[in-house]
Amino acid sequence: NLALQNRNRLISCEQAFNLLKKLSGNGYVPAKRTLGFLYAFADDDPTLLQNNYDRCNFIKNVTQGSKLLMEAMLTGDTTARRMLDDLNAQSQQQKQLQDSPTNP
Repeated sequence: NLALQNRNRLISCEQAFNLLKKLSGNGYVPAKRTLGFLYAFADDDPTLLQNNYDRCNFIKNVTQGSKLLMEAMLTGDTTARRMLDDLNAQSQQQKQLQDSPTNP
């Protein structure tokens, strides 16, 4: 995580991300939360910057991100719950914008 947050330059982004995926796959809840966050908010530069994830580029995968955040939340991780709530709110806003009539 420190490498992804630009606090450890000895590990590349790719190495750090792969370690995070391995830990998540082994059931480590903080890794699930972090990986879920990165997948879900990969294209939200202000949110990534606010959380110090400005060193690396991430590929958005909302489905995988939601799944990992849900798994973390089900273990009692309240931060993952907040992130999932934020993701749902963001999704609702986008849906409302798409559904609203446009003014020429």
